[in-house]
Amino acid sequence: MNPFSEEMNELFEKMASGEGSRAERTLFFQELESNPTLKNLYESHLSFRKGIEVVTRRTALRSEISGYHQQVKTTKRKSSNPISISRWAIAASVSALIAVGAWFGYDWEQRQKANGEQLLARSTPKSRHSNHPIRTIESGEEVVSGTAFAVNAEGYFLTSSHVIGNKSEVELENPEDGSIYAARVVARDTKYDLVLVKIDDESFIGLSRIPYPIKSSKVNLAQDVFTLGFPKEDIVFGEGSVSSLNGYNGDTLKYQVSVPVNPGQSGSPLFDEQGNVIGVISAKNGSADGVSYAVKSSHMIHFFENALEDPIQLPKSNSVSGLSKTKKIQKIKSFIFIVRA
Repeated sequence: MNPFSEEMNELFEKMASGEGSRAERTLFFQELESNPTLKNLYESHLSFRKGIEVVTRRTALRSEISGYHQQVKTTKRKSSNPISISRWAIAASVSALIAVGAWFGYDWEQRQKANGEQLLARSTPKSRHSNHPIRTIESGEEVVSGTAFAVNAEGYFLTSSHVIGNKSEVELENPEDGSIYAARVVARDTKYDLVLVKIDDESFIGLSRIPYPIKSSKVNLAQDVFTLGFPKEDIVFGEGSVSSLNGYNGDTLKYQVSVPVNPGQSGSPLFDEQGNVIGVISAKNGSADGVSYAVKSSHMIHFFENALEDPIQLPKSNSVSGLSKTKKIQKIKSFIFIVRA
């Protein structure tokens, strides 16, 4: 069978769209689990599919992918020898990765998501009270803002990479005391949509002990969660539960949560009921009210372990677990800042 046939493309698209009978889908995903190469390349197909959706949305998705594969099939018309599904996966992955890289590149990875996901950075004026202006943020200029939270007392903060884009300097503001600091990007990972920034400001004297750890253990369906972030200039609390252990379109990097969020809350920490960080809010569902997505803490930890040559010391102990919800928030909110880029 031609590895670039429309039949194979339609099979992957059928599975990605949630179509097909239960038996077909069970057989297909069993094959994925037993064939790591195929599984990895099916994920590449999903990435290609998401890229197409950035510019066409779902109504034009099938025609775009079909046109792409038809073009490849035409160039490969002489190749008609039967091959195994594993060989097809390898060939398809190369074409998909080339297409994604060539068509969308760095900016697509930073700022775009698939159909159904709306990113949560917001346009906002530069802080009016900054005593430490950043060269890339001029007075009165419209900038992008989100939420960042402390992960190390020495001034390391985590936020979403799509908030920062490709900038290297940012501004962190703590509305609790009005302090504003210059900070710089020290590591980024667009796959996980995460950026680590560090305060680089002479006025910064460090933070007190961070009261929340980053939890790597399993999260349960229907588990209560809450978040704190900045869809406006003062902090906003939201709560709900884990409604799915995967994100939009089966994205295994994220949880789906029933927490209402708005632009400005990208980078907001997602806490369980004890006050452990279990994720980072990055997007909401554009067609369903109260449906949001958060990057899982397991991927955050992987990012921290690989982002720097000398890994930073993450908070390990939880000093808020026995407190009421109100008192938890009072202790936690001092470590959650507005980030502007």
